[in-house]
This record gives sequence, C-alpha cells and structure tokens, in this order.
Amino acid sequence: MIIILRYLITVLIIYLLIRFIQKRLQTLSNPQQSDSNTFNRTKNQHADPFEILGVAKNANAAEIKKAYHEALSKYHPDKVEHLGDEIKQVAREKTVQIQRAYEQIK
Repeated sequence: MIIILRYLITVLIIYLLIRFIQKRLQTLSNPQQSDSNTFNRTKNQHADPFEILGVAKNANAAEIKKAYHEALSKYHPDKVEHLGDEIKQVAREKTVQIQRAYEQIK
C-alpha cells in the first residue's frame, strides 16, 4: 500500500511539474496575450528584439551577447526533449525568436 501511495505521489508531482513548465514557457514567450494567442507573438517578426532578449535599448554588445546566451540556455529545445511535443514546440519557437532578435540587434 505504501509503495502504491509513493508511486501515485511521484506521478502527481511529475504531472504538476510538467504543467508548471508548460504554463511558464507560455507566459515567458508571451506575457501580454492570452494563452490562445501565445504562438502568434512568437511568430511575429515585428516584436521588439530588446524586449525579447530582456536588455535595455542602450545595452552594450557584451550585455546583449550575455542575455542572448542566457535566453538560449533557458529555452533550448534539447533541455526539454523529455517533456513532450507541446513544450518542445514552444521551446523551438522561442529559440527561433531569440535568434532573430539577436541577429537584428548585433
């Protein structure tokens, strides 16, 4: 009985962790819009690249590069490979958005 209870608790924790990560990725990829429109802004070519990277408009090259690498390490699809297709797709789109923003700024 205790083994089954431990198993159920572990499964519940994993499920909640996956849901949290999904919501967090959606929120980080688009905090202003609702969940139904999360992917639209990711695909938007006109989003502010400084906002995407989280740096000030007067940031120097070193700060921009550091923010770019930090953002990539946070959203790289390889980091969420084991979490499911939806999360991998969000991570891929966010990575593309980060790379485009960096290319526009540098």
